[in-house]
Amino acid sequence: MSLFPPYRLAHWISYSPLYGKDAQDLYNDANNGIGPENVHRPDYQPPTDGPVLPGSGETWKHAKQIAFGDFSGTGHSDLLVIWTDGEVTLYPGDGNGGFRPERRLLAPNTGWKPAATITASDFTGSNQFDLMVRWDDGRMTLHGDVGSNGFGAGIEMAPSGSIWSHATKIAAGRFNATTYVTDLRVRWSSGALNNYVGTTTGGLGSEQTIHGPNKTWTHSVIMTTGQFTSDGLTNDLIIRWSGGETTMYKDTRMNNLGTEIMIAPPA
Repeated sequence: MSLFPPYRLAHWISYSPLYGKDAQDLYNDANNGIGPENVHRPDYQPPTDGPVLPGSGETWKHAKQIAFGDFSGTGHSDLLVIWTDGEVTLYPGDGNGGFRPERRLLAPNTGWKPAATITASDFTGSNQFDLMVRWDDGRMTLHGDVGSNGFGAGIEMAPSGSIWSHATKIAAGRFNATTYVTDLRVRWSSGALNNYVGTTTGGLGSEQTIHGPNKTWTHSVIMTTGQFTSDGLTNDLIIRWSGGETTMYKDTRMNNLGTEIMIAPPA
């Protein structure tokens, strides 16, 4: 027998339908600004089970440089793209592995076509990522808070004609076990590898040599950094080599590469 009369329990009862994946997809579309008007566009592509970016492979063949970082100050990584026609666009991250609608930061222009290599980090200490650009002529510029401020002339970190014209790859990371990700790792055309520790608006930081000219390292074609392992103090370095092999250097420090781990064998 119940200890309470039925009317005493009535206010405890509630009902709700069970919503499935379709309802969740509808909510995600609304949250990401995707509405019915997009469905009828000729370039619309329906969502899949994984994160997707708009456009086809033919479109993305024209992506000249890409960089990830929290350009919007949301705590999620965004994707910044420099296209072959000089256009610069930003795809804000949605926090679920996908992206919100594209934002144009610069229309197609000739001024940004000579951007040779880029990397992103919070060099200005404002909790929004900044863009470091190495230009074809050896100039280096730092563009702060581009997600909020867009692009101006930037801060010149090295002049035209400088030795930085030989900086084949640059990647921002934390190699000094400090709070901020303000170090630069540079692979030179000779295969030499250097760090520039504590890069800020005031300069490119203190130079550290990892190794000198090295024929093997001239075959490193992609270089990126991230916190892929559990050390938590410094970043790891990932290299994709010309033969297709991909390796990770775990817990790399200022003056050494850390432990090498093969991720993918040669093609």
